[in-house]
Amino acid sequence: SFADDFEAIDPKSQFIFQSILDVSQHLDLDIAGRYVHRLERNDFAPLVPSYFTFDARIAYEFNNIVIAVIGQNLAEKTHLEFGTRKIPRSILGRVTCRL
Repeated sequence: SFADDFEAIDPKSQFIFQSILDVSQHLDLDIAGRYVHRLERNDFAPLVPSYFTFDARIAYEFNNIVIAVIGQNLAEKTHLEFGTRKIPRSILGRVTCRL
């Protein structure tokens, strides 16, 4: 079926690493990197080159408030993950209140 053809499109190998570090009582630094082997071209999707990228998060927690800056897909401005869809680099902020 059509869905089965897409389900079978997997990279030959992937490698993921993650580091979660409490720098101090109030400061966290998290880094996650990943390498994904290329996806071969088939009748339903074009070749997607292999890529390496990483995400990072730095967060400061005081009382019940966490202020974080998060970067995703930081290795390149964009990269392909499936078909012709380009995934952009992004940086965002997050404020969380824990009750």
